[in-house]
Amino acid sequence: MSTTKSLLLVAIVAFGFAAPVVAAPPASPHASREAVLTFLRSEGILGEGTQLIRADWDEKAQWWFVSIRHPSGGITNWTVDADAKDYRFVCKN
Repeated sequence: MSTTKSLLLVAIVAFGFAAPVVAAPPASPHASREAVLTFLRSEGILGEGTQLIRADWDEKAQWWFVSIRHPSGGITNWTVDADAKDYRFVCKN
């Protein structure tokens, strides 16, 4: 093997070891906003005629806080757990 080819091979191998490893992004510690909304739709809480006012992740409480306006004009507030598998009614305004 020629010196040039050997040097090229060494350079390729060295670059391969020196190249940064691309890590996968860390898994989210909670369900996505869309997963929460899909869950509330499946439970009949969010549906036709209702309007989502807000859906925010509360880092301290470790739950989603969701406000929904109903056709009557009333607003209900809900919490949804981190896995989007359970919900709790908070209050009605």
